[in-house]
Amino acid sequence: MATHGRDRLRFETVDVFTDAGFSGNQLAVVLGGSDLSTGQMQQIAAEFGYSETSFVLPSEDDLHDARVRIFTPAHEVPFAGHPNVGTAFVLALESAAAEYRFLEGAGTVTVTVRRDEDGRATGARLRTPAPFRTGAVLDQALIAGCLGLTGADIRLDQHEPVVGSCGLPFLFVQLSEQDALARVRVDVDRLVALTDASEFTGVSVYALRGRDGERVELTQRMFAPGAGVPEDPATGSAASALACLRAEFDSGEPLWLIEQGQYIGRPSRIEATVSRQDEGLFAHVAGNCVSMMSGTIRV
Repeated sequence: MATHGRDRLRFETVDVFTDAGFSGNQLAVVLGGSDLSTGQMQQIAAEFGYSETSFVLPSEDDLHDARVRIFTPAHEVPFAGHPNVGTAFVLALESAAAEYRFLEGAGTVTVTVRRDEDGRATGARLRTPAPFRTGAVLDQALIAGCLGLTGADIRLDQHEPVVGSCGLPFLFVQLSEQDALARVRVDVDRLVALTDASEFTGVSVYALRGRDGERVELTQRMFAPGAGVPEDPATGSAASALACLRAEFDSGEPLWLIEQGQYIGRPSRIEATVSRQDEGLFAHVAGNCVSMMSGTIRV
């Protein structure tokens, strides 16, 4: 196949929120794509087919290290968790930087690099670009129908199904027990119609596993078929808002350990904490990363 005259862009792929390859959430990081159009970025994201692909572009001011645009296979999003963690990790592999400030659609995302004792990057920790906000409350029976569950599977004593966001909105549904997570069967058409009508990206279905001191353990599944993500292996943006939502019910200043992805063969582990500031609750989400592939894209 002739490829003469076509530009090549470098990319790196990483598995995010994991310590082992072939698990966690896949991310493609495209470097040097300043001349790409929005349509080309969307095509490249669809070509990779990962939950998200990030594009690292030059900063437009002195306050940020880079502009980062994030695309699902279906559309651009203003903020997402694992693309920030993974993008900072990729950049830190060739830099001694301790922190990055990315300008994104939702605002400034500050990401701190994790390094081992030899100085090698191992992961990153982000601060959400916006304080936690809640939105619409949705009907229990409606949500149960979209998830293939019964009303009894949805726990209501702490909160009803509610939209929450730290930069990207999700519907949060607490289930009564762990076993209910395995019984979820998404009605794709109904869920896509619901996300479009209620203006949230996807639904986070979660259950408590337990608490050990200041550590609260949760299991989450996240479905966003309207964004081209039938089920996400790890969703940092949802984890951030979930931690803020749980801050009302889990006393103290806990570390939330959120497991995700095991139902689709890509186990992931997300760490989340919450800080209270004048503007409201901000979340900090962290995890490790593993480099997987390097290459070039012809455009």
